[in-house]
Formats: sequence, C-alpha cells, structure tokens
Amino acid sequence: MVMLEKTGRVVVSTVAVLFIVVSLFGIAGVWWVDRLATGIALKAFSIVEAAAGVINAGVARMDGLIATSRAEVRQAAETITAVGERAEANSPVLNALSERLETSLAPRIGQLQQALAPVRDAVGTIGNAISVANSLPLVADRAPRLAALDETFNRLEQVSADTTQLRATLRALAAAQQSQVVAETVAALTGLTQRIDTRLGEVQAGVQEVQADIAAYQLRLEARKSRLLFLFNLLALLVTLMFAWILYSQLVVIRHYRPAPVVAMSSGHGDTVSFAPSAEAATRASWKIAPLPTTRADLRFTEAFTFEEFERIRRGVIPREMEDKWFVFYEDPWLFFHRSWTGFAIYGVRFQVSDSGASAVESWVSRDSNQYQETRTDEDRARLKRLIDARLLGNRTANDGVA
Repeated sequence: MVMLEKTGRVVVSTVAVLFIVVSLFGIAGVWWVDRLATGIALKAFSIVEAAAGVINAGVARMDGLIATSRAEVRQAAETITAVGERAEANSPVLNALSERLETSLAPRIGQLQQALAPVRDAVGTIGNAISVANSLPLVADRAPRLAALDETFNRLEQVSADTTQLRATLRALAAAQQSQVVAETVAALTGLTQRIDTRLGEVQAGVQEVQADIAAYQLRLEARKSRLLFLFNLLALLVTLMFAWILYSQLVVIRHYRPAPVVAMSSGHGDTVSFAPSAEAATRASWKIAPLPTTRADLRFTEAFTFEEFERIRRGVIPREMEDKWFVFYEDPWLFFHRSWTGFAIYGVRFQVSDSGASAVESWVSRDSNQYQETRTDEDRARLKRLIDARLLGNRTANDGVA
C-alpha cells in the first residue's frame, strides 16, 4: 500500500512538472506569436500607409500641374479670341503661342501622366492589401476604385490629343489668308481650349475623389489597426492567464503530493526517532483561532499510538465544509483542538515520542463557561478519544459524539 502510494505521488508529480514546463513554454510562445503577429500586421499597415503617402504626394503634384495647365489654356483661349479676327496681322503672336503650347503645355501633360502612374500603382497596392485583409473579420473593407484612375488616364490621353490639334490649328490660323476660313478656325480653337480645360478639370476632380477615398480609408485603417493590435494583446493576455492558472494548479498538486520531509524527535530515552509528517499538515496559521482558555482542567487522557498513527494525528484537521466543526493542529509537542466556527480551544494534548511510538502524557480541557459548557471530565475524555479515532485516524466506525 505504501509503495503504491509513493508510485502514485511520483506519477502525479511527474505529470504536474510536465504541465508546468508546457505552461512556461506556452507563456513564452504566446507572446512570441503575439509579437510576430503584431510585426506582420504593422508591416502590412506600413505598406498601405506608404502607398497612401505616394498617392497624396502624386495628387498634390498633379493639382499644381493641372492648375498651371488650365491657367495656360485659358490664357491661350483669351489670346486666340483677341487676335483671331486679325490672324494675318498677328501671325507672329499666334506662332509664339503655338510654340509656347508646344514647349510648355504638351510636356506638362506628359508630366501629369508620369505623376498619375505611381498614384495608380499605389492604389493597386492598397487594393491588393485590402483583398488579402478581407479574409479577416476585423479589417475587411472596400477596395479603392481603379476604374476612376483608368478614366483619368484616358482623359489625359484625350487632353494630349486635343493639345496636339490645338497647336496644329494655331499654325493654320497664323497662315490663313481668307477671313471666312479664319472665323471657322477661331471657333474650332475656342472649342478645343474649352474642351481641354473641361477635361483637365475632370482629371483633377477624379484624382481628388480618389485621394478623398484613400483619406477616408486611412481613418478607417487606423481604427482597425488599433482594434486588431488590441485583440492580439487581449488574446495573448487571456492565454497567458490560462497557462498561469495551469501553472499554479500544478504547483498546488506538487505541493499536495510531495514526499513529506523527515522530522527527528527525541524519544525521551536519549534516542532520536524519525518519521515523515503529511504534506497537508494543519498549522496554527491554517485557521483563525482564539487564544487558549485560562480556565482549564486536567483531562488525564493517556493513550499510546504507533508511529503510523501518530503521523496521522500530527496532520491535524483543516475544515473544508460547514459540517467540519473541528480544527486540529499539532505544534510540537502539543495537539490542540479548536471549534472551527468560534475558534475556541477545547482540548490540548501533549505527546512524548518513545521507541515504540508516541504517548499522551499531559492533557487539559477548557472550563471557560463562556466558551464550553461541558463539565464532566469523563465525558470529555471519551469524546477526545472518539475525536482522535474518527477525525484524525479515520476510523469510520468511531463516533466523535460532538455536534
């Protein structure tokens, strides 16, 4: 029986140690995973933020180019309107206007196309990131519309073609000889400038719409980023608490089943007797108790116990339920019996260890009437014997006779 108990303790303790090791690795692992997931999320968010920065820079550059181009087109329209009826006399002015459009407006249209290209790529990057993020419930969102930028590219192509036609028509106007032809050409030039200005305005509005869409997405992204990182940390904390609870519970198990330390006591004959107390032994600190009564009577309790029985006696009793009405603890060499509800001390027994076991050599019973009403010493002696048999030695046939 003893060997089986020792084997059970070893098995339980080994399993508890394994759980402790797993819990420690689990705590370290969960925060490593949290750090890894946070790093991946921040990297993904940084890609989107960098793309948004490219869009903002590109749109700002396009706004400046479009504003300058529209001002130049309007100025060209005013010049055409002013000198168109006298084209032959003002052919040098029209030639200069054509050259300026060729050297200024046309390259600027090309710069707009160059500025729009990285904006479109950045919008595509954000769209791809959103497509991947849509698989996660907390960061799903609507991807920005690339179709609007494709329309903007098409309008820029049309603006480039209109600019080429405008330059060619200006040269034709400067070389015109008949007033009738001049009037038709002036009308065509006016229409071209208006169309170029309108399309440039549409390009600007389309790009600004995309920028507003990205700005709104950035605000939503920031909120989702905070929510996602909070969720990562919350999950890591909850898992850590779970592992911490497992760790604590296994420490309790190990403490409960650890082998009892060997304690040496004097036998009273100059010899030293060693035995192992239980790991569950009650101590004075295990329960709230009152001081020992000052009014006591000699109980004359004399009983002898084997070492095995004395080991059980020394464990004492710690109340676990409301029905457990006695708290018993051993404090070398005395064994004290307290009522669990009031903490009052009722009995005290002093033991002396010998070669054959341990014997009760001194005992007392409380006679404080405010704490204990029994006055019959014989009855107390019998009750103490039943208490030891039933509560400490585990004799189920014994009846402690105490309510």
